[in-house]
Parts: sequence; C-alpha cells; structure tokens
Amino acid sequence: MFRFLAAPEITGEEVNNIAQTIKGMSLFDVLKIVVLVIVLVILVKLLTSLISRIITKSKIDKSAHSFLLSVVKGVLWFVAITILASSLGVDITSLIAVLSVAGLAVSLALQGALANLAGGLVILTTKPFKVGDYVDIGGNEGFVEEITMTYTKIVSWDRRTFYVPNSTVTGSNVMNYSVDGKRRVDMNFSVAYENNMDDVKAALAEAVNNVEKVQKDQEIFVRLNAYEDHTIQYQVRCWCLGDDYWDVWFGLLEEVKRSFERNNIDFSYNHMNVHMDK
Repeated sequence: MFRFLAAPEITGEEVNNIAQTIKGMSLFDVLKIVVLVIVLVILVKLLTSLISRIITKSKIDKSAHSFLLSVVKGVLWFVAITILASSLGVDITSLIAVLSVAGLAVSLALQGALANLAGGLVILTTKPFKVGDYVDIGGNEGFVEEITMTYTKIVSWDRRTFYVPNSTVTGSNVMNYSVDGKRRVDMNFSVAYENNMDDVKAALAEAVNNVEKVQKDQEIFVRLNAYEDHTIQYQVRCWCLGDDYWDVWFGLLEEVKRSFERNNIDFSYNHMNVHMDK
C-alpha cells in the first residue's frame, strides 16, 4: 500500500509571528527589504552574465550552453528567494520542506515537461548531434539551431522552423548527416531499353565528373540497377561534403541531361506498343 508523505504544517503561531514581524516593521526596515530585493536582483543578473561568459569561453559543447544557463538561473533565483524569506523571519527549514512537497505535486502535474527535461539531459549526455549538425528526427529534417531544456530547434533549408520536444527526439530514430563531415548522393536514372548499356554508364560517369563539388578522390559508383516495364534503371553514387549535398544533387540532375544529349542517350517515358495482326 502506498503512503503519501504529509506536507509539514505551518502553525498558526508561526503565521502570527510573521504577521507581527511585518506589522512591526519600521520605514527603515521596509527600505532595507526593498534594497535587499534590488541587490539580489542585480546580483542574480551579474552572476548569470558572468557564468554565461565562462560557459561560452569554456570547452563545453555549444549544445549544452542554453541548458546549463537555464539551470544556473533557476538555482540563483532559488537562493535569492531563500535569502529574502530568511530576512523576513520565515523558517527556512519549513519553507524548503513545503517547497519539496509542492515540487512533488508539480512534478506529477507536469510529467510531459519533465519527460522533455529528461530527454534534454539524455541528448546532452549521449550527444547524438550538436548545434550546426544536419539531422532528420522523425521526419523533421534540417540544421540543429538550438538545444534547450525542453525542446530541440531545427531549421530546414527553406527556413521552416521545427520545435521538437526532447522526449520525442529521444523516442525517435535520429539520422545525423554531419557526423562524418561528408554525404553520399544516391540517384537513379531510367533510360530506354534501346540504349547501349556501356554508353549509358559512360555518359553517367561523365556527368558525375562534370559536377564541381563531387569528391573525385572517392569511389564513383555507376551500375545497372533494375529492369522495369519500359525502362532500364541505372544507379549513381558519389560523395561530397555535407554542406555541398544539395548543390551536388541539383548539379548532377542538370549534368546528366547535358551528357545524355551529347551522347545521344534517350530517356525513357511511359508508352504502349500496339501490334496489329495481319
């Protein structure tokens, strides 16, 4: 049987003492509290700015910067509130106990947010990707622009922005195209059966070599791939830098067209042959 811990009670006497303390404050005491609040706010901002600079200059992965800064802010504000409560005569032990129980209640109500927080910790620990990587997460493809405590921000080539919850990230298949620094371009081309196979392969190889950003020192693959109803399909594979992927993709489409025209290679198209019986 489960037993729930009861929250420590703040007695009426304690409340009365706090009320009496507030009532008995002089103008000077009120000014001291106001000054303390101002000083605490300034200190929190200064310390946050200082720690932010330290994190930025450190060797910590950039992906963890926003996450660490958020944690630091939370801790600093908690300490500031504790100091302020202590100056007002609030029992810190009781306050912390009450906050702990309240935190438990909040955690039960915010399970989704906590799952995202846990996902953020997993991402920053395992590092499946970092800021600047080109990734595909659950069909959301683009550059990782920011990793926060609760979500990962992805920006696509056409500047669409995806905010993917970290719990979704850790539960999805993550494809990172930037790990190796280079990518392979795989493309299929269909031509008519009437074309000579060796001529087609030569024309495709010529097209690949004419694309400027293809890495010529890597293996270039050009082979017959499949026999289809009206076409023969050839596959081309070549390598390029990750940032050059789309330039090579579109460049290869254009160069294949030019190469086929120069070498009299006919593209295939859907058609029907009708044979008349005499």
